Amino acid sequence: MLPLRKAVIPVAGYGTRFLPATKSIPKEMLPVVDKPQLQYLVEEAVASGIHDVIFVTGRNKHAIENHFDVSFELESVLRRAKKVNELKSVQRISQMADFAYIRQPMPLGHGDAVLRATRFLSPDEPIAVIFGDDLIESKIPALKQMLPAFHKYRAPIIALARVALQEATKFGVVRIRRAALARLHWRPLPHVLLRFSASVAAMLAAADSPSRAAAQRAKSGNRRSTRAAKGRG
Repeated sequence: MLPLRKAVIPVAGYGTRFLPATKSIPKEMLPVVDKPQLQYLVEEAVASGIHDVIFVTGRNKHAIENHFDVSFELESVLRRAKKVNELKSVQRISQMADFAYIRQPMPLGHGDAVLRATRFLSPDEPIAVIFGDDLIESKIPALKQMLPAFHKYRAPIIALARVALQEATKFGVVRIRRAALARLHWRPLPHVLLRFSASVAAMLAAADSPSRAAAQRAKSGNRRSTRAAKGRG
């Protein structure tokens, strides 16, 4: 298998949850402090060893291409103004990685977006698929933390995080069975989530019951040992 060197970032969504801010600005370009949200994802990918970043874009996403491209006019203005730090920060953006873009004509979901990126890949070449729903601050980038597991199992690896039940309708939620991913619910509706949480609670109870039984046996054994020790005394 080829080494992991490419990342796919789907950015074709309309960003309806952020309207009206995203009416003319891609949601991926909304600033977080002093950088657009999408730049954090690219920086994480590059810090994890990614060389090529493939954006799957949609209509009215030209701001993304412009941000990661060279801006001769802006660089010239900064150079004349002797704003060295600002010039370096702007130049670094276009130099972080090699960028490629492919259009997703219709919003047919993330699966379709990833499939459209396969034309940039060699047969059996692994990829990282990165979403910007959460920004993870860590000394070791989140993607880089996943690589040892990927190299060990040579299978799809998904990063998971615990969220409050009332927040789960905003995320993809997984169902785990026998230490394997059994099902994925994408932004489940409340009634689906209730059934899902009930099944998770049942699985946790079932998983916890052997340990409880073992604890009871150990506790009982300790009582017998204490009695035997007292009898010998």
